[in-house]
Amino acid sequence: MLEANRFRGRLTFICIVLALGISPPAAIAQPAVQPRGIVARFGNDAYRGRSEAGLIFLPDNKTIVTNAGYCDAATGAWIRRFPAGKDEFGSIRLSPLKDRFATTRSDFHRAEGEYRAWIDFWSLTGELLSSWQCGEPNSSEGLQAWTPDGKAVITASRNRVCVRDVETGELRASRTFEKTDLKRIDVSPDGNVLAVNGWMDMWFWNWKTNQPPERLPQVKRGGTGGAFSPDGKLYAADHGFSFGVSLIEVETRKIVRSLALERSHTEAANLLFSEDGTRLYAPQLEEGIAVWNVATGELDRKLPSQGGMIMAIAMSADGRWLAGSSRSSSSIAVWDLVTGKAVAGKATGHRDQILTAAFSKDGSRIASGSADGTIRLWDPATGIERRSLAEEVRFPTQVEFSPDGRRLAVLSFGKGIQVLEVDSGRVEQTLAGHGQVGGRGSILRFSDDGRLLTSVGANLRWQVQNIESGTVVEQQPLAEDPTKGDFRDPGDVLQPLSVEPTDSVIGISNQKLFFTINARTLDRGVTMKWPGRAPRVVASPNSGTVAAIITGPSTETPLRDGRARSEASEDHVLWMFELKAGKPIRQIPLPRNVFPDCVFSPDGTRIAVACSGWRGPLVLIDATTGKELGRAEGELVNGFCTRFSPDGSHLLTASQLGTMTLWDVGRLEAK
Repeated sequence: MLEANRFRGRLTFICIVLALGISPPAAIAQPAVQPRGIVARFGNDAYRGRSEAGLIFLPDNKTIVTNAGYCDAATGAWIRRFPAGKDEFGSIRLSPLKDRFATTRSDFHRAEGEYRAWIDFWSLTGELLSSWQCGEPNSSEGLQAWTPDGKAVITASRNRVCVRDVETGELRASRTFEKTDLKRIDVSPDGNVLAVNGWMDMWFWNWKTNQPPERLPQVKRGGTGGAFSPDGKLYAADHGFSFGVSLIEVETRKIVRSLALERSHTEAANLLFSEDGTRLYAPQLEEGIAVWNVATGELDRKLPSQGGMIMAIAMSADGRWLAGSSRSSSSIAVWDLVTGKAVAGKATGHRDQILTAAFSKDGSRIASGSADGTIRLWDPATGIERRSLAEEVRFPTQVEFSPDGRRLAVLSFGKGIQVLEVDSGRVEQTLAGHGQVGGRGSILRFSDDGRLLTSVGANLRWQVQNIESGTVVEQQPLAEDPTKGDFRDPGDVLQPLSVEPTDSVIGISNQKLFFTINARTLDRGVTMKWPGRAPRVVASPNSGTVAAIITGPSTETPLRDGRARSEASEDHVLWMFELKAGKPIRQIPLPRNVFPDCVFSPDGTRIAVACSGWRGPLVLIDATTGKELGRAEGELVNGFCTRFSPDGSHLLTASQLGTMTLWDVGRLEAK
C-alpha cells in the first residue's frame, strides 16, 4: 500500500514488570516538554523512528530527519523532536530547492466519521510553515514526491495520481488508473514524466502534456520501489519478492538489464542511484543494502544490515553517508560509504523489539528479551546496559528472576526453558519447554526457595521442574488436544493466566470464553462466555476479578471482484467480571482504532490501560467504580507493555521503538 496508508504502528508482544527507584538516565536526551507524570526514560533510542515514514538528509550532510525528530548522523544524538501530534506522518520528502521538506499525516474526525489527510511543510529548522488538506475525506491520498522545480508535489491515493500546487494544494493535473492498487510514483529529473507503479502493471505518464499513460507491456509486475537515474535515461524498478530489479531505458521503454535480488521487498521501499549514476543501492530485506554496478549489472558489494528489514534509504548530498530505516527494529542504520562499514557505537542494546522483561526481586536489575535473539541486563537507576546474557535465543517470550537474583529463566520458541547464571551468562540448565509457546499468556514462576520452576505454555501443559537436576517433578496436560473444544477456536490465541498464587488454578481464555481449571485435579471452576472477542484478559492479584478487553463484531467490506473482506471492529470496551459468580460488574468504553492492553495494580484497586496508538493514551481507572483517575497523551505508548511497580506507585510502558518510560502514578492522577 502507499505510504499514506501506513499510519498505524505494528502491534508487538511486549511484557514488562516494574520496580521502584528509577532515576532519569543520562544516556537518552530528554525533550524540553514532557507529558505530565513522566519520571524517566531509559533504553537506547538513538536513530529511532517509524521506518514506513522514510527519512531524509538535510543539506548540511550530517543531519538526518525522521518522524521521530532530528539526529546527528555521526553520533546518533537527538538534536530536537517534532511537536506532539505533528510527528505522526506517513512520509517525508525534501524539496529539490533544499529549503524545506514536506510530510503527510492523517487525522480522524469523530463528528463527521471520516479521515482527512494533510500535507505539512516545514523549514529545515523544524518550523511549521504551512499545511493544507490533501484530497477528499477518506481518500487516503498521500505525498509521493516533489517536482524538480519545487513548485508542486505528487500525491496519490489507491488508484489516482495528482499533481498539486505547493502553496495552495490546488490540483494541476490528475489521472485515474483503473483496476490496480498504486504502490509507488517517481518523478523524472526534468519533472515531466511520472513512473507509476501498480500491483501488476507499470506506466510512464507525461503529466504536463496530459497524454494517456503509456503502459509497459514487457514489465510483468509493477514496482514496489523505484528511482530515475540522475540523467533521466534509466528507471530502476524493484518488483518485490524474488522478481529482481529491472533497468528500463526511458526513451525506448525497454528493459535493458535485470538485476537479481534474491530477497527483495513485497511493499514499497525506495531504490537510490549514486550521484554519478554508476551505482544502484537496493535494500534486500534483512541482508542489508546491495550495491550494483549499473553498466555491468554486477553486484559490487553488500552493506550489512545492523538488524531489521531496511525499508527506506537516503544519501547525504556529499555522498559520504547512507542511512536506512529499519522496519522491524524501528531504528536507523548509517553507513560510511568511504569505508563501506556501518557506523559503530550508535545503537546499544536490542536491535529489535523487546518481547518481555522482568525486574529482579530486589529491583537492582532488569532483564529484557528481544526478537533479535538476545537477553540483556540493565541498570534501572541509570538505564545503562550491564551485559548481554545470551545470544540467539529464538523469540524469548518470558523471563523470570529467581528469588535470590542469581538465576534467570527464559522461555522461548524451540529451545525450551533455559536457566542462565546472571553473573556469567552461562546456561546452567535446559528444561523441557512448551514448543510454540504463547507470548504474554505463558506462565513462568520460581518457587519461594528458587528450587522449582512452574510453567504453562500455549500447548496447555502444566509442569513443575527441579532447577538443579532438570527433572520434571509434576506434569499435567490441561487438555488432550489444545486445538479442540473449549480450549481453542480456529484463529484464536490462548491466554493461560494464573488466578491463584500457587499457580495450580489456571485461567484459560480463547477469546470467546474464559474458564478456570485446577492443574492438579483438572476440575473445572468458573466458566464465562465473552460478549465479544477478548484479545486481552488479566486477573486481579486477589483473584476476585477478571478484566477483559472486548472488541465489537467484525464487519464485511465488499470488494470489486465480488468477494468480501472481513475487518476487525475498532470499538473496544473494558469489561469487569466477578470471578466467583462469573457475572459482569461493569463496562468502560475505550479509545477507538487502537489495540489496548490492561493491567491491575498490585493491590487490585486500579487498572492501567495502554493503547497502541502512536501517542497513547495511557489511562488509569478505579477498579471499584470504573471512574477515570488520570490519563497521559502525547507520549510513545504501546499496548502489551504496561506493568505496575510492586508497590503500585509507578508504572512502566514501552513504546514501539524499543524504549521504556517510567510514570509516577500519583502525578498521573493529579488534576
